[in-house]
Amino acid sequence: MLRDTRKDAAYFGKYIAEQQQRIDKFAGVLRALRGSEKPDAVKILQVTKILSGFQKDMILAEYSYGCSMALIKKSFSDYLKLIGNLDQLVWSDAIDILSLSIVLDIDCGAAIEDLVLPQDALISELCKQVRMPNTNADLLLFPEKEQVFLACLRGQASVEDLKNYVANEWYAANSDLAWYNAHLSAEDIYTGYWCFAGAAVAKISGFNKESFVGTGYFPYDLL
Repeated sequence: MLRDTRKDAAYFGKYIAEQQQRIDKFAGVLRALRGSEKPDAVKILQVTKILSGFQKDMILAEYSYGCSMALIKKSFSDYLKLIGNLDQLVWSDAIDILSLSIVLDIDCGAAIEDLVLPQDALISELCKQVRMPNTNADLLLFPEKEQVFLACLRGQASVEDLKNYVANEWYAANSDLAWYNAHLSAEDIYTGYWCFAGAAVAKISGFNKESFVGTGYFPYDLL
């Protein structure tokens, strides 16, 4: 059953099939680069970044399409294997990886423990939840995006605060990210809009999952 109705089942089915072809193609390129007599570290890193982006989009599309949790967990595990070969993570990827690790109950520590993470208070709080060393950053890099999440984790905001933010403000707050308004593109680039951080915060805070039924952008059945 579709979890995202901005596109129909035919769209997501086609997207996932074509995305798998892209993943297979670049995985082959990566294997060839690694197996060459003189591996080019720069090219290997470039291809790994592209492939990890494809894999993250696949997770989003599979969730939107209504795929099983077993398949989504497998895709996330595959994503972590790629991430572990990078050197650093941008803020949005770090937040999503930590959040998915929490809601899917999959340990991400081994994959990202050696990567450079952004100095951010929310990332530090999420790292504590996955029992990973963190930088104990005190400041939020993007207060307008993160303040409610951090307040919930510190017991300073309610389930209603989180619900209202995710439903009414979260999407607009992320207008600077590449996926914003993707559903309006003439190209098939839309994979779904899902606030994984909201789900992770709700789980950590012990909020009743039933409170989020029908809340836009909230991946309710990950709780």
